[in-house]
Order: sequence, then C-alpha cells, then structure tokens
Amino acid sequence: MEKESLELRRNWIFRHLGQRLLLAKRPRESSEHVFLKAFLWALFHETYPGLEIEKSIGDRYKPDAICLAHPTAPHEARKSSRTEMHQRAELSPELSAGGLPDLAVPIFWAEAGQVKMQKIRSILSRFHGLHFVIARWGFRKEPLIEQIRSKLGNDPRIRKKEPRVELLQFDSSAHIRSIAGDGTIQLHSDDYRIHSVL
Repeated sequence: MEKESLELRRNWIFRHLGQRLLLAKRPRESSEHVFLKAFLWALFHETYPGLEIEKSIGDRYKPDAICLAHPTAPHEARKSSRTEMHQRAELSPELSAGGLPDLAVPIFWAEAGQVKMQKIRSILSRFHGLHFVIARWGFRKEPLIEQIRSKLGNDPRIRKKEPRVELLQFDSSAHIRSIAGDGTIQLHSDDYRIHSVL
C-alpha cells in the first residue's frame, strides 16, 4: 500500500487473519510509526491473543503494543498457572501500585521506533518474565543491540534468564509489498528481521 494514499486519513484500518485493527494517526505521528504498530500487531496477535495497541496500563510508560495476563484469567498462549502469575506479581509489587487491573502482569511489551535506555531498563527491571520487542524501520547495523547488552547485561535488577528482548527490523518498503489496498497485511520473511538482544 502506498503511504501517500493513507497519509490524509486520520483512521487507518488494517486486517490480518480475520481480525481488524483501527489505528488513529496523530497529527505529528509519522506514517512509519503507524506501520510499525500495525506490523507488530500482525506478527504477534496470534501468539498473544489479548494484544492491544497503545493501551495505557497505568504505568508511567505507555506501550505501543501490550499483552497482559490476569491472575483470574490466565493467558492462553502463555499457559501460565495462576500460582506462577501470583508469584510473578508478588515479585513485582509495583504492578498493583502502578494501577494495573487485577494485578495484571505484562507478558509482552513492544515499542515502535526510538526508545531510551532508561525506559528499557525501567521496564525490564520491574516486569520480570517479559517478552520485550523494539521495532525499527529499515535494515541497518543497529548499535542499540550492543548498547542494551553492555548497559543492561550486568544490571542486577534484570533477571538474566527471564527477559526476552528482541530487535525487530522492517524493510523500508515492507508497507508497499505487504499491505493490500483494503489494509490486509501479509508479511513475508524477507520483510523483517528479528535479532535476539538479551
């Protein structure tokens, strides 16, 4: 889909595997940022069925994509036991203080575009067992990978065996090849690369 055909619209509709996503493009938001959020949704909404885009969770940071697990309704894809989720919530008492409903525990968090190291550190040190993804536009050597490894690899607040941090890069023309005129997303393996970070 040509981005010019969408740029004048405020509401963008995307489709993937029978699901529909409506994104409102903010006046100063780049088209690429909207595409990144749509691509994150298309890649991960099957793995994380409760995945939501730009949902405030009562934390000081608002994720671009988030999936929460609730102790009263365990997340299907994760197959976490109620006891495990309670243990994870107890290990992170700030979850309830942060305003998350029913001691909800983030199990997936994604950021599209630029993200500061301070934000990454804060999220990973507070939400243990999180699958954290940073989505970027374009294939290029990414210094962020080494920065995260060097600055967070030895941080005692981040449990080394639990976080799964990935960098997800999308080809700069993926939106042209992968989004049909009706907003249907069909990503192919050459449209993106996933790099394991931590």
